[in-house]
Amino acid sequence: MLKIYNTDVSNGKLKELKKLEEAEKGAWINLTSPTESEIKKVCEKLKIQEDFIRYALDSEEKARIDQEEDDGTILFIIDIPVEEKTDENVLYTTMPVGVIIVRDEYMLTVSLNKNRIIETFENGKIKTFATYKKSRFIFQILYQISLNYLECLRKISKETEIAENDLQRTMKNRELFKMLGLENTCIFYNIFKI
Repeated sequence: MLKIYNTDVSNGKLKELKKLEEAEKGAWINLTSPTESEIKKVCEKLKIQEDFIRYALDSEEKARIDQEEDDGTILFIIDIPVEEKTDENVLYTTMPVGVIIVRDEYMLTVSLNKNRIIETFENGKIKTFATYKKSRFIFQILYQISLNYLECLRKISKETEIAENDLQRTMKNRELFKMLGLENTCIFYNIFKI
């Protein structure tokens, strides 16, 4: 899905543009589970390599920063926390999100799936957010990610406490497996932190 946003300088409101051709300097382009044609269209418009977009769509991609030497395009790959619901439990994992600053002209975000971080910006819930303030945008994204990690860690802590209480009362395999899953999540977060 391809969405284009621009902050109206006169009133500070975020507005969604209908076509990629309408995107001017200072626009934010968001790709979520993009199709091949959307990737090609964006790369042609912004004159960037497809690799930068594809890196962010690789679920195994590690957090890092990369820069294109000839044109100054910068790629940030950031792992964000994700909650996956199963039949009985909630699994906590991470997903890469790409943030690309294109020659101080455009901001591009790329993700495999919809996520709370990007939706927070799309829904206008971030005060002082402006698409043309790229450095601030990066810091605001990082701040939202840290808040989400803390929220997930609070939930994991609470679930661990409940599972420990359940284990003290009954020794069932289900509670043991839940504890193991929560412990693995904490280890995963610790290894793959930003």
